[in-house]
Amino acid sequence: MPPLTNHTSANIPGVVMNCALHSGKLNICHGNTQSLCARKFAKLDEVKDLLHNSKVTVACFTESWLTGQISDRSIAIPGFAVCRNDRMYQRGGGIVIYYRSHLSCRKVFCTQLSAESGNKTESLVVELRFGGETVLLVAVYNPPGNNCSDFLEEKLVEYASTYNNVLLIGDFNTDMSKPSNLQSQFQSVLDTFALVSVGEEPTFFHNRGSSQLDLFITSCSDRVLRFNQVGCPALSQHDLIFASLDFDANPVPRVNTYRDYVNFDSTSLVDAVSSVPWHNFYEVNDPNELADFFNSRMKQIHDVCIPLRVIRCRNESNPWFSYEIRKSMLE
Repeated sequence: MPPLTNHTSANIPGVVMNCALHSGKLNICHGNTQSLCARKFAKLDEVKDLLHNSKVTVACFTESWLTGQISDRSIAIPGFAVCRNDRMYQRGGGIVIYYRSHLSCRKVFCTQLSAESGNKTESLVVELRFGGETVLLVAVYNPPGNNCSDFLEEKLVEYASTYNNVLLIGDFNTDMSKPSNLQSQFQSVLDTFALVSVGEEPTFFHNRGSSQLDLFITSCSDRVLRFNQVGCPALSQHDLIFASLDFDANPVPRVNTYRDYVNFDSTSLVDAVSSVPWHNFYEVNDPNELADFFNSRMKQIHDVCIPLRVIRCRNESNPWFSYEIRKSMLE
């Protein structure tokens, strides 16, 4: 086997992630960049290498540290569109979501922190349409020492009940591997909304040990095909987490065939009925022949004047399928 090139060696996290992800599925990753444009955009180049020729559909990065002086064009990645939420009044923070250019993505909500609340929880919420299904993606950055449970509960009450598929991803700065008041309150919110945190390994490594801060949380854990993580020292001390979900990229479209009895040409229908040789009908004495004559002519007119129409069905969210119902099903 030929030796790896320097480019490939530098992109080992991308190679590992690409080998693990499923082709043609909804593939999501998250990394904490601790300043996306640091070292004269060298970190941005690392992200570009990470996503180059990858299977990733959506990539979320927290602690982007972007400001209004940095344009979307300057952080663009070929093949991806970008959605961002910058921290306005303090250094640090910020969230960036890169998603495939062909993907339908609508911004639902983003936090707008003031100078006084600049160290509170940040989020960027988008609605994704992937393979005919709708997914609510909530990207979160929660600063160290901050309790994000009340904020998450408020937003989940507002949005989660109208979506069947809810995903939360980001750096929550709540160590799920160690019992604490923060961890207990956070887990209580997840339980209330029947959400599952996928993964159990530490994601942040420091001189005093390790913590599980970077989380992938979902309402549809049965559709998680694979979850894993890989060290990405070129970006930060946080592992890159990634997952494949069982949403098909190109599912067989669900169609419905019907006859439109409202929008049809009534004049053509009347003309067709008038053109039937009814004198032949009245000359027949056999009831069976009369029935055959009438049925065959009417069916022919019906099929011609009111043709079949085919529509593609969309998979809509079910507002009635609330988190209370989902939780009851799991109990």
